[in-house]
Amino acid sequence: MYIYSRKCPHCGKVFSRTFFNPRIRLGPGTRTCHRCKKQFTDGSREWASLTPEEKREFIFDGVGTLGVLAVVYFCIGLIEKTKGENELSPLMAAMVCWLGTCLLALAVTIPARWIRIKKSKQRLPCL
Repeated sequence: MYIYSRKCPHCGKVFSRTFFNPRIRLGPGTRTCHRCKKQFTDGSREWASLTPEEKREFIFDGVGTLGVLAVVYFCIGLIEKTKGENELSPLMAAMVCWLGTCLLALAVTIPARWIRIKKSKQRLPCL
C-alpha cells in the first residue's frame, strides 16, 4: 500500500510512511525512536534553513503535475463536449471527476504545507 517507509537506523521500526518521497521535509532534523529510545538524524530541515528555491519546491512540489493533469483533462473534456452531444458522456463524466479530484487535492495539499511551515517557524522563532 505504501511506497516509501522511513525506519529507525538502530532497530528498524518504521516511523513514517508516504506515497511519495519528497526531497525536502520539514522538521528539527533529529528524531527519537519510540521503540529503542535512541536519537538519530532523519534528514528533515527547518524552514529558515532552506534556500528560496527549496522553499518554492517544498510548497509547489507535485502541484505543477496536478495542475497540468487538470488542464489536460479539462481540454479533453471540452473537445468531447464540442462533439455536439447534449448529454454527458462517460468520458466527460470521468474527466469532470478527475478534475474535481485534482482540485480537491490542491485544496488540501497547499494549506497542509502552510501549516507545516508555520510549525517549523514556531520551532525556530529567532531565525
